[in-house]
Amino acid sequence: MLDCMTHVVFVAIQTQPGLAGDVCERLRGERYVHNACPVHNGPYDVVLLVEVPDIADYHVLALEVLPNIVGIDDYESFIAAGV
Repeated sequence: MLDCMTHVVFVAIQTQPGLAGDVCERLRGERYVHNACPVHNGPYDVVLLVEVPDIADYHVLALEVLPNIVGIDDYESFIAAGV
């Protein structure tokens, strides 16, 4: 269950062909990632559910971790409001 004192972020990720499963496995072990799911249709290949105590913690994930994961081509973040 998500804590009301945290920030929830959904991250949609485009991966290199055939690497969505590897990217999911790698991200499931990352701090603050509550779930990483492959997507079967659409412009994105993986969706993450991230919960952070402070939005600055998400910035670390977005700017330092995600760009260095092999197989990630691009990503888009959706910071949930009122969760």
